[in-house]
Amino acid sequence: MAEYTSTHVPVSQDPDKLYAAAVRVFLKKGWNFQSRDPQARAVETDWVEQDGTYGASGSKVWLSYRVLINRDSIDVFSSCKMGGLTRRDCPTNERPPGTADKERKLVEEIINESGIVADTP
Repeated sequence: MAEYTSTHVPVSQDPDKLYAAAVRVFLKKGWNFQSRDPQARAVETDWVEQDGTYGASGSKVWLSYRVLINRDSIDVFSSCKMGGLTRRDCPTNERPPGTADKERKLVEEIINESGIVADTP
């Protein structure tokens, strides 16, 4: 596990288009939703198993990504669980190595998707 800080990326795109793009990106990835709030422009995935990622005890790791679209930024927060049948929370400030890169890539995909014209799901 590695020290964790959430991702904050300044943006200038239309926040409503970015929110719609975030929903489309989640759908394209096949991620289920824990929550979607168009008024707050917040969307959170269900638990996503991390391929090839194991906690200190060798147990599997799952992340949930929460994306908040603000007027001038996109913020991504990852929640983390690890274990087998009985999952437990990861330490508050730790995530699997590469989590920050995955969050930045997610923001990039949302920004790219926001340039595509589509109906909001």
